[in-house]
Amino acid sequence: MYVNPFDVNIIHFLNQFAQQSHFRDYFIDTVSTNRLLTTAFLSSILWWAWFRNDITGQSSEQAGVLCEDRKIITTGVILCILAIFMARALAVLLPFRERPLRNPALHFHLPFGLNTNNLFGWSSFPSDHATFFFALGMTIFCISRKLGIAVWCYSFFVACVPLVYQGIHYPTGILAGALIGTAIGSLNLNKRVRASLSSAPLRWVAQSPRTFYPCLFLITFLFGVLFNPVRLIATASQHAIRDILHHHF
Repeated sequence: MYVNPFDVNIIHFLNQFAQQSHFRDYFIDTVSTNRLLTTAFLSSILWWAWFRNDITGQSSEQAGVLCEDRKIITTGVILCILAIFMARALAVLLPFRERPLRNPALHFHLPFGLNTNNLFGWSSFPSDHATFFFALGMTIFCISRKLGIAVWCYSFFVACVPLVYQGIHYPTGILAGALIGTAIGSLNLNKRVRASLSSAPLRWVAQSPRTFYPCLFLITFLFGVLFNPVRLIATASQHAIRDILHHHF
């Protein structure tokens, strides 16, 4: 299975450290699979931003900042979901690309403790992990440039690089996901798009906060677990449909 030199060089460089230290391999596996350290932590920033200017007796200027923050957040949530769907659609429509850890051409050395059943049968290009992280980073960037850049750096080194080290994604898959996430997330920079996408959610929270906030919590919960419950339902449905078609046709 052909792999471009860019991917080969980076994967071989990182893979030389695999199986050299139990502590390092298990530490990297813990970081990459622990959603508290990645998606849940980053999603919690959205809640901080939502309430950061929500104070009693606020001035009209502070109220305007609060409203703008919430426009950005609601738009960002929608764009993050759109980015994930875009990444999955491309993974289905583009030619299937096996994960590095299962590519015999790479002679990949599995790090200690790695679960090789992760995302079995799912194409590795583009990385929906990177897509989500960078779309979320763009949302936070629209609120605070310094914090957004920090989130991108954190996402790259803590969430994305370990996926390459473990052979779950190719570097080009990470880069493609990052570009997709950033491109879709950057729609938040357009005030017209922001106003259009956020108008209904903001009316909802104003009219019925008791129903809005549970739904927002549920969405950010799915962000925190990187849509794994949805993935499980999608995988089970896919297998069920295949079995039905196999037995009836």
